[in-house]
Amino acid sequence: MDIDIIKITMKQNPSKDIKGLLDKLSEINYMERGKLTAEYRTRPASDGSGEITLGPYYKLQARENGKNKSRRVPVRDVAILEQDIVNFKKFKDLVSKLENTIIDNTRNLRASESEKGDTTDAKKKLYEETLREKYNETEKFLEVARQQILSEGFDQSPEWLELGLRDALSRDACKIIETFLNDRNLFKDDEAPQALEARHKAREIKITTLFGKISLKRHYYHHRPSKTGRFPLDDKLGLEGKYSPALARLICRAASMAPSFEQGASDLLAFTGLDVNARQFGRVADAIAPGLKEALATITIPCPTAELEKEIPVLYVETDGTGTPMRKSELTDRKGKQKDGSAKTREAKLGCVFTQTRTDEEGNPLRDPASTSYVGTFEGCRDIAVLLHQEALRRGLGRAQKVVFLGDGAAWIWNNCKITFPGAEQILDYYHAGEYVVEIAKAVHINDEKKATALHERWRKSMKDSSPKKLITEAKRLLSKHPEWESSRRELIEQKINYLESHASRTEYGKYREKGYFIGSGVIEAGCKTVVGSRLKQSGMFWSKRGAENILDMRCLFLGSDLERVWAKRIELKIEQKRKARRWNPEDQAEAA
Repeated sequence: MDIDIIKITMKQNPSKDIKGLLDKLSEINYMERGKLTAEYRTRPASDGSGEITLGPYYKLQARENGKNKSRRVPVRDVAILEQDIVNFKKFKDLVSKLENTIIDNTRNLRASESEKGDTTDAKKKLYEETLREKYNETEKFLEVARQQILSEGFDQSPEWLELGLRDALSRDACKIIETFLNDRNLFKDDEAPQALEARHKAREIKITTLFGKISLKRHYYHHRPSKTGRFPLDDKLGLEGKYSPALARLICRAASMAPSFEQGASDLLAFTGLDVNARQFGRVADAIAPGLKEALATITIPCPTAELEKEIPVLYVETDGTGTPMRKSELTDRKGKQKDGSAKTREAKLGCVFTQTRTDEEGNPLRDPASTSYVGTFEGCRDIAVLLHQEALRRGLGRAQKVVFLGDGAAWIWNNCKITFPGAEQILDYYHAGEYVVEIAKAVHINDEKKATALHERWRKSMKDSSPKKLITEAKRLLSKHPEWESSRRELIEQKINYLESHASRTEYGKYREKGYFIGSGVIEAGCKTVVGSRLKQSGMFWSKRGAENILDMRCLFLGSDLERVWAKRIELKIEQKRKARRWNPEDQAEAA
């Protein structure tokens, strides 16, 4: 049968009979061929009083592939099976009627076309009509715009023309992509049902794409024993709920990079003309972020590009933490800095990796452009160490000539460094060490601010040029020279001196500068503000741990260079997980077999 002729028939002379028959066929969800029989068996009674009748025992008999086959049917399934057999007979009758109706319509159309001309002309006319329909909205808008400009002149900004044309093109694009996605010659949806599954055809869903909302029809596979179902085509198309994959990625970007979900929704509306509820941003992020995190953990080698195949002169690793406001339910039994010992925040641990290949004319280090990537977590100290090491591997740790680890004085930072980056050059942040120098100077000249300022400026310059050894020696000499100082004053100075001495191996700043290294952890300090603070610490925000973790993970990913690899890997893992997913128990499988 000529499918094009049928399409032209439905286009030019739509048949209510055909539509009615198709509607009736779509109402049939379950059917079974064959004949259901019942048999009874007898056996002698145990007391010898006669015979006992057992049953009924049901069998389904059918002819399949030229052979007669039969199988037992449990009593609990008899009523359902009887209805399925009735449905099959009804289905055959409807198919026969549909076949006869289409043949009659085809004969009538061909007879009509033989009078008017060859059917090729009708096909060509239909194609031209369809093409015009695809760009109907754009043509309408352009005509209206022409008339308005001719009648009113062109005295105002053409912004309305650009925005109007964008909206018209989007409406036409919706029609085009809807036609494409519903073309089963392009996007197959013919997967055979698995055991104990029933296939329901042409189930409709409204999805939102980059251009707007469209309608998609696809098959639904229902597994009756477990009362679950699936849409294989949804997985093949990469749909994220009711959003297309391209739009879902945009929503994730806006959800993580904008200051809030509301701002993200506003930005999306301004950039694309799509009005998506701000609440959906959090839901889409919660659905996609865990898969991205899982995908990122599986990638531990650098991206195979020519740029990354070069040796890396210096690879820097930095880490720090910053508090993030949390809901009360997330802070139960957590110690904090409040007067009563409670906590209002939970620490987000952030790490970054970047590279340096050169210095400026004065020997100051220059960070390579676009070389910084981030990882973050709300878990423990060791978790950020693992994430940092994985990120360093992705960034080319194995090709780095030198690894430099920068951080402040927190003990967990240096413990992680010793375990995860044992061969790295450890540098205590110069500005962090400088704060201790300031406190020593203020304690020495407790009543003279000008002398204290002059002293700590001299000491800090000395420390930057070499190390804290000279200022420590001088501070100790001052302590010996002034035994009359109060014990609290002396204890403060001794405490700061002890701190600097404990980090003696990490404060050789003169040597580090000669080698052209950074001596300040400004990159991670700025990261705590830009990566964490500007998104998770806005006024009025209180997060769940899961929600904050998801946004932090995606924010780090969008700011890095591995987004494409990770996104593709997430889709690959998602397909594999669905393939392996068990959708029924062993008893069901045995029955199906």
